[in-house]
Formats: sequence, C-alpha cells, structure tokens
Amino acid sequence: MPGREIENLINPEVLQRVLVSYGEVAPPLFTHKSYLGVPLAKFIDENLGENRKRKGTYADEYGVLKGKVSFCEKAVSETLGWNDVSEQSKDLIESVYQFIASMNPK
Repeated sequence: MPGREIENLINPEVLQRVLVSYGEVAPPLFTHKSYLGVPLAKFIDENLGENRKRKGTYADEYGVLKGKVSFCEKAVSETLGWNDVSEQSKDLIESVYQFIASMNPK
C-alpha cells in the first residue's frame, strides 16, 4: 500500500471537505504527496496549528487519528464520485479486483 495508513489515501479535496465538516474554516488544500507517508492526524494538527477550530487534537498520543471510524465515515460521505478517489486508491482497488478475479476463474 502506498500510504502509511489507509486514511492517507484520501484525496486532498475530500480531506479538505472532511476538515470543513469538523468545523475548520478554510483549511488549506494540501498536496497528496505532503501527507501520503506520514501519520495523517499528526500532519493535520501540525499544519492547522493554532488555526484549528476543533477543541481536541486530531491525533492521539501516537499520531493516529482519534475517532478513526467517524473520520472515515465523513470521508466516505464526502467522496462524491470516482473523480474524488485518489490515484493511489484506484490502484489499490484495481489490485484487489485483479487478485479476486484471479482466485475466481470462470
């Protein structure tokens, strides 16, 4: 998998919409490359800094997302179509599909 965690595969525009759904005001549009290989929650906290509107941090003491399920539910609801899926996610989907297809010959 190209990202550190599955949530690192979230498309930058979707990530921005998720942050807005948490109450962030005009969060920056990050580049996918900037957060692909680092703990996403820690990256968000460090980049929002004092401008963060959420009361608590996004990261737990290990840099992992707090409320990961809720965060991912928001990401799914903000993924409005195939164009909102990152290229890395599309590659992963294709790999899983090809594996399943190869294990289930006609």
